[in-house]
Amino acid sequence: MKIPLLNASNQCELVDIEQLVMLKPTSKGPELISLSDSYRYPSTTVELLAVFGELGFCQLDRNNLVNMNLVHHYDPLQRKVYFQENTAAGVYATVSVTNVHKLKPYIREAGASYWIDEPSDLYMVNQAV
Repeated sequence: MKIPLLNASNQCELVDIEQLVMLKPTSKGPELISLSDSYRYPSTTVELLAVFGELGFCQLDRNNLVNMNLVHHYDPLQRKVYFQENTAAGVYATVSVTNVHKLKPYIREAGASYWIDEPSDLYMVNQAV
C-alpha cells in the first residue's frame, strides 16, 4: 500500500509501506525511514495542501482543507459549505471572507441558496433542486 509522505526535500512522494525499514518517533512526529530516504507525514496546512491539493482539496479557512469534489451546498449568509443536502445535521466547513472567491468556479444560484455542481463544469448548468 502506498501512502503520501514528504521526503527530505519536502516534496510529496507516494511511498510503499513495505519499503519502510524503520519508524522513529521524534518531537516533530514520526520519521519513516527506507533504505534510500527518510520521510515524514505532512503536519502543517501548507504541507497538507502540497500533498492533497492535486486531489481536489482547497483551503477555505485557516483551519481546514476541503475536498471540493464532495461539496454540495454553500450558505453565503453563514459562509459554510456542506457535504450533504440536509444541512441541519450535516458536516460543514467554514469559508473565510478572503477565500469566498475560490468557490465561484463551483457555484450557481438556485433561489436564495447556492449549489455546487461538478467541479469540472465551470459556470455551472442547472441541476434538479
